[in-house]
Amino acid sequence: MTTGEGAAAPGRRSDTGHADSLTAGEDASPATTAPAGGVPSTGGAAAPTAPRPGRRTELAPKAWIAFSFLFPALLLLAVLVLYPILYSVKRSMFDALGTHFVGLSNYRDMFTSPDTRTAIKNNAIWVLVAPIVVTALGLIFAVLTERVKWSTAFKTVVFMPMAISFLATGIIFRLVYDADPSRGLANAVISGIHDIFSTAAHYPGGRPRGTQVLTAAPGGGYQTTTSVSPGGTILLPLVGVAADDLPKNAQDAIAPSARSGAVNGAVWFDFSRGGRGTPGSVDRGEKALPGIDIQALQNGKVVASAKSDSTGRFSFYNLGAGSYTLRLPPGTSLPGSPGRPGSARLWPPGRSSARTSGSGPVSRWCSSPLG
Repeated sequence: MTTGEGAAAPGRRSDTGHADSLTAGEDASPATTAPAGGVPSTGGAAAPTAPRPGRRTELAPKAWIAFSFLFPALLLLAVLVLYPILYSVKRSMFDALGTHFVGLSNYRDMFTSPDTRTAIKNNAIWVLVAPIVVTALGLIFAVLTERVKWSTAFKTVVFMPMAISFLATGIIFRLVYDADPSRGLANAVISGIHDIFSTAAHYPGGRPRGTQVLTAAPGGGYQTTTSVSPGGTILLPLVGVAADDLPKNAQDAIAPSARSGAVNGAVWFDFSRGGRGTPGSVDRGEKALPGIDIQALQNGKVVASAKSDSTGRFSFYNLGAGSYTLRLPPGTSLPGSPGRPGSARLWPPGRSSARTSGSGPVSRWCSSPLG
């Protein structure tokens, strides 16, 4: 064996399987072989094969599983949202009773109604005004909560509604702003301030007995359901007055007597202890309600005014021929008279000035600040 025969050539493997040393600058890269398919492959680890097109991977859920999760939500959506919408559209095509098909007539009436135009106008005002007001108030509150000395107290007031439930807030507002003039914190404060400078109401809570004699009058107050002519009498029974609210000068009520050329009547507290007596008639022991204004109206105009005395009686003199309706006017008659917001009052006798209007004298009682 000659020299060099037993040594392997550079870059080639020897019989023992060990690689000979490489010449300088050569990389030891694995040998590539060409398989029968013609695609060369390296001698290292096999590369992962890409999934075939259209083949489902293991991570994708099956269709019936996805549908089983979506079905409850789709069912609720159809029952609570889709069906009501379709039914409402169908129902809008019928009349109020739902028996006759009217087509788009309801929509035409709705969009030509003044109420709809008013609602659209109010919504437009709300959309334009509300953001401006809210933004302005927000900036003001932001400054007040940081720049004033009493910022802690102000923050408490501002954030208090957020710490109270909507139910409790509604109850509080109901108690404060109750529309009943005899209830509500706001009414109590206003009435208390008013009573400091004026005589308090005599008969808070007073109201007519039923609607047979007195009924709500146009423009507020109450008026008689029947007319009376000169020479006749009329009774005006009231209930709902607390015994403590009766004035000290209130005497037992006396039924009026007829007098030629005059209309006489009586207004009294139609209540007898123990349930005795006849409703609508002056019974023994029933108290009079003095100081109540009564107006005589003819053809809708006030022609005379009177005030009940300590026995509850009142009279209209010098009335012309014809029939007259009597009215307890708003603001000087009963608390909460229809058509008059706030606390209408029964005022005690006070200063008056006489003047003439229409066909007879009119007494204008000046003790009422609402008159």
